[in-house]
Amino acid sequence: MLPPKERFTDRVSDYVKFRPSYPAEVIDFIVSNSDLGRLSVVGDIGCGTGIFSQLLLGRGLNVVGVEPNASMLAAAREALDSNPRFVANHSSAEDTGLPSVSIDAITAAQAFHWFDPAAAKAEFRRVLKPNGWIYLVWNERVATGSMFAEAYEALIQDVSAEYREVGHRNRTEAELLDWFEADAKLVAWDNFQVLDKDGFLGRSFSSSYMPAAGTAEREELAKRLAEMYESHQSEGGIRLDYCCKVFAGRLKPGPDL
Repeated sequence: MLPPKERFTDRVSDYVKFRPSYPAEVIDFIVSNSDLGRLSVVGDIGCGTGIFSQLLLGRGLNVVGVEPNASMLAAAREALDSNPRFVANHSSAEDTGLPSVSIDAITAAQAFHWFDPAAAKAEFRRVLKPNGWIYLVWNERVATGSMFAEAYEALIQDVSAEYREVGHRNRTEAELLDWFEADAKLVAWDNFQVLDKDGFLGRSFSSSYMPAAGTAEREELAKRLAEMYESHQSEGGIRLDYCCKVFAGRLKPGPDL
């Protein structure tokens, strides 16, 4: 199994093109809950290719994107470096390189499950201003409720031995909320994307637990995904539904996850 910081190196192009964005309500919630304004600085930790950073920038916030994977960070820089309110740090959640007490809020979109929780907690405590909030965000694919959703989930479980090991679902909601003070919140919104065949395959292969390009397993999976698409598509597209969950809280002392 590849180390977390290397897992997406060969998937950057698919990640940029085919990963879903996040509902506008998520940014609204973060801004209002933390009372952020144009002087506020958000640390987007594990920023990847900059999908979530771009949404924060769109609300006039200053953003430091922290990302340990050089290829992912290069994509974020290509997309966002023209914005003077964006700074990119080639660093990790456990050692961000940020000044102490410099960040108004921290976000981690589709990333927290890759962190070392204890080391990240210590680092977040160091860089956050007093009473700063942390927002752990996931687009969680809906795996039940339709023939397609259930067939797709079954296919992933069949082809990927790593699927359950590396996903965020290996932490319960109660465990995540317990990382924070008692006033922690879990809020959620519906999200979706409609993809053509190329988009559906690209979205699938953007996941780190899928077989790598150039392998026989990848070729076989591509055939199975194409067949699944043809069986379930409607009017030239297929819909992936998500529940976008946000775990919001302030750090509490004590044992970490």
